[in-house]
Formats: sequence, C-alpha cells, structure tokens
Amino acid sequence: MVTNNNVTNLSNYVLNSNELRVLNKGLTFVPSKKNISYTEIDTDVTRFERKLQLHYHFADKDSHTDRRSKFENNPSYWPRKLNSRITVFCRNLKQELLKMNRNSSFHNNLTKYESNALKGLRSNKNIIIKRLIKTVA
Repeated sequence: MVTNNNVTNLSNYVLNSNELRVLNKGLTFVPSKKNISYTEIDTDVTRFERKLQLHYHFADKDSHTDRRSKFENNPSYWPRKLNSRITVFCRNLKQELLKMNRNSSFHNNLTKYESNALKGLRSNKNIIIKRLIKTVA
C-alpha cells in the first residue's frame, strides 16, 4: 500500500505497488550496493588517475587543444612521463577504499521486491520516467 503517491502516470502502463514505492523514493534516491568488488575499485581509481595524469600532462599546453582531445578520447593512452605524486595518491586512495569496503556494515535500502521492480522499470523500453516540472499559473 502506497500512502504518499507523488507519481503521475501518463502512460497506459499500470504500475504495481512495488514500482510505485520505488518511484516515490524520488529521482535522487540511490540504491545501496552490497559490496564493491576489487575490480570495480581498481578500474575506477585507474580511470581517475589517468584523468589526473592527462590534466597534469597537458596543463601548460593550451595551444595543443585539438591534440589533447585526441588523447583524452583514446582510453588506452597514458602520458609517457607520469607525475609520481598522482600515482602515489591514487595507490593510497585505492587502499583506503578497499579498507573502507571491507569494514563497512551493509544496509540494504530496498526490499528484494522493490529491487526487482527497479530492475523491471529500468529494462522497460516502453516507459519514460521524468521529473514533473511544476509551472506557476
């Protein structure tokens, strides 16, 4: 039973109670994730380090903006000379994130039914979920 309904359904699709509960959490709601894998942390921190290294590498080379964008759009490119402080910072960041992930107590903020409803809404190509823009008359 949904007591406070903030959802306006303009489609022919009939939302069930679990879908309504998930949608009523709002567009800023973030489902918690059980555990982040080592691979996810490693990949994300490596991408972050690459961005920092590219920014550092091209910091004084504003005249080469077209060359810079060519390298930034090539995900396998890394500058030849890396800033060691950035490398050390990212290695320490990765270690801290892994420690935090191991020591965190997990609290799921969706029921399994709401989680399934969210997956169903996400995969449904026949509906569009948008924020309602209120106009003042």
